[in-house]
Amino acid sequence: MKKILGYHLYININNLNAIVKKEEENNENLKKTFHKLDTFFATIENYVKKYDFCSVEKLTSSRVHLYFQSNDSDDGEVINAVFDTVLICSNLADYLSEIGKYSNVAKYQIGMGLDYGDFTIFDFEDENINEVTSIGSPANRAAKLQSVCNSKHIFISGEVYEQLDDELKNIFYGAESMKKTALKYPDLSVYQADINDIEEILSSDSYEKNKKNSENYAYERANNTNLSEVTFHDCYDKISFETLSLKNNKSLNGIMCFADIRGFTKKFKSDGSNLGEMKQLTQIVLSKMYKCVNKEDGVHVQFQGDRESAVFHKFTDEGKSAIVRAMRCALRIVDEIKSLNTDERFDKIVGENQINVGIGCDVGDLYATRLGIKSKKDNVVLGETVLSADRMEDDKAGNDKRGQLTEVAITKECYDMISNDGTKEANIIKMLFKKRDDYYVTSCGMQDLINKLQRQMEESNYKEAKRNTVKPWSEE
Repeated sequence: MKKILGYHLYININNLNAIVKKEEENNENLKKTFHKLDTFFATIENYVKKYDFCSVEKLTSSRVHLYFQSNDSDDGEVINAVFDTVLICSNLADYLSEIGKYSNVAKYQIGMGLDYGDFTIFDFEDENINEVTSIGSPANRAAKLQSVCNSKHIFISGEVYEQLDDELKNIFYGAESMKKTALKYPDLSVYQADINDIEEILSSDSYEKNKKNSENYAYERANNTNLSEVTFHDCYDKISFETLSLKNNKSLNGIMCFADIRGFTKKFKSDGSNLGEMKQLTQIVLSKMYKCVNKEDGVHVQFQGDRESAVFHKFTDEGKSAIVRAMRCALRIVDEIKSLNTDERFDKIVGENQINVGIGCDVGDLYATRLGIKSKKDNVVLGETVLSADRMEDDKAGNDKRGQLTEVAITKECYDMISNDGTKEANIIKMLFKKRDDYYVTSCGMQDLINKLQRQMEESNYKEAKRNTVKPWSEE
């Protein structure tokens, strides 16, 4: 296993879901939204190619994840490249609104998170996908920092802060809004700064040149594809992301699912000494989640650190309904993760605090595509449903005061869809969930469903036998 020291940077469009929600009813405006997003991501990817120590790990629905490989003896080149990229991306978000075809699309509001430390890379290979995922606390913590960062700001960890020169340190200050997050990450000290303040310090002739080059690339990229070429098609067959692009998007009604390991970041030792064991555990977790999705005819979207994202939708010749398949997948994941707690290989990692999983689902309109530079496009699913499913997983699953950490949390819309399915299996799945506030939860797994189905079948057979009064030796 190769241990890597470096920076993880998450750049997020904080208002993207609001933009998509606003434009969903207008096909032409939605085309512009997707077109602009492709230009933004592709320009970032193209820009960081100049740094041979920088990699774009992944594009998700609203953010891009980059990592910069460093070493203990670098002369500041890497950290300078990191903040140069921060400024270029912030400027790009503003510049895109100056391009004619994007003039009536809301300006991007950008927030960023940055952490520093040891990590490693996991290359997941299957007959259908080849996906790179970084493993280690810097990626997880940077993602958490970004998730609570205000627009036009960047949140950095104390580890990053120590790498800065005195001039940059002077504009960073403690992030009050991170107090709640600090309860989950007690060793995480956080600093924030206004990106405009960083630009005042780092502005130079070289930066101005880089900024101009990125703007020129964005302008050419934006005008390389006409809006009329951007299309949205209904989805009748099971989604194949390999066939999707900016010119061939899919619109569908489906269930978005996220599954995430609870407290995973805390299990990484700060000195990176258990990185090898954690890599092995992460590989097994992701593989199990991926197999659960495939077993229920779901569509894997992408891994996001230690999180699986997937879509379930109706398609020609499907077996069980999409909602039943999505729920079965969630229940399978619960059982698979529980089984890891009895796996002797991970006794030292798991310890007394067992591995728990949070799963969140919502149903509604979704838009699937692939965006970015041709040689490295990423699967992307957009829509208000994505944000809601994310909220179910991140905020609702496993957040009961009684301490039940392993849970599936679904929206009322999902619960109603199960109720309306009409099949015996759906009726039993419905019974596994209980209402909490305005959503529904269960801590049951697939084995619970199987047991209840078996019990129902036995009871049905017994009742049928009692009704059958004809003796086997009767002449009738």
